[in-house]
Amino acid sequence: MENIIPSPQRVQRMNHEATLKNKFIHGDQLVNLRQYIDNLIQEIQDTKKKLLHSKKDENQFLSLSKALQDAREVDAEYMYQLYKENAIQAEERGQTEQAKEWNKQAMDVRACLPQFKLEGLWVGKYGDHGYEMINITYVGDTLVATKVTGDKNVPKGQVSFTTNLDPTSTTSTSTTHGTSGNNKNKKIPLKPIELTDVASKQWGQKYLHRFSGKGQVASEGFVNREWMEGQLILVGEYFSFAWIPIGYQIFFGRPSAELTLKMMKQSRMMDFGLVATADLAEKRAYVQKCFDETELLLDEECSIDGVILHSEDDLQYLADVGGGFQ
Repeated sequence: MENIIPSPQRVQRMNHEATLKNKFIHGDQLVNLRQYIDNLIQEIQDTKKKLLHSKKDENQFLSLSKALQDAREVDAEYMYQLYKENAIQAEERGQTEQAKEWNKQAMDVRACLPQFKLEGLWVGKYGDHGYEMINITYVGDTLVATKVTGDKNVPKGQVSFTTNLDPTSTTSTSTTHGTSGNNKNKKIPLKPIELTDVASKQWGQKYLHRFSGKGQVASEGFVNREWMEGQLILVGEYFSFAWIPIGYQIFFGRPSAELTLKMMKQSRMMDFGLVATADLAEKRAYVQKCFDETELLLDEECSIDGVILHSEDDLQYLADVGGGFQ
């Protein structure tokens, strides 16, 4: 068989993607980087005060400013925010071509962010309703989880939860991750959840990154619909979504192709009022296979209190970490 030689354009694109992937810091290192950035900002502020009285600290100020710039350039979320803001400002000035270039750079960086890599089908256990399937899509920077299979409360076709992942959205005031001295109305990211040594060894990471969202609930018959505060939490190859006010948390894993077909078939049969004949034990086995790593974590008998060390501003979850899989 003749070897297919990739085009120069494809090679260039692949090299560009590889360069971007290796440029940015993720996971636990990102938490450490942001702490380092916070310390630099504090040092810069202290040095600024000294410069009001003397110029002798000017070199230190310049050195700290350069270190801050270098550190921020390996934070993909910060650079995504910066490029988006630059695009908005260019558009406002009527610089259409420049705005397009900034937007292109923003989208290149966005592709490196794990919270934007969740598109597609996932399965989780919705309490007594059993296992359900959702499809994740993105509308701009908003993650939308739509039910592919549903229940009597929130049926299929309805949105289960959403998460606003736009780092430039206005939520509150931040003094840490703004792109300039004017940090009014900058979004403050949620602090990562810190795991115990036992749990971090299991997952291979110390911190779980999370994002604010909204989860939908309803009474039977899809009445008394309500959107409530929620959080999307990245957990290794999985993720969870927590409905905060009611302490309800669901873990999601990728379904196999066979499990997807089984669940779709069962959902279709229920639409016609037929009793599903699929082997429920077999279906459960497939789902559990998706969650092998989580099952191992549960074998260590780590509840939410044992796995997560809550700081004073952390939200109290009532369900244990593996509640969605039991």
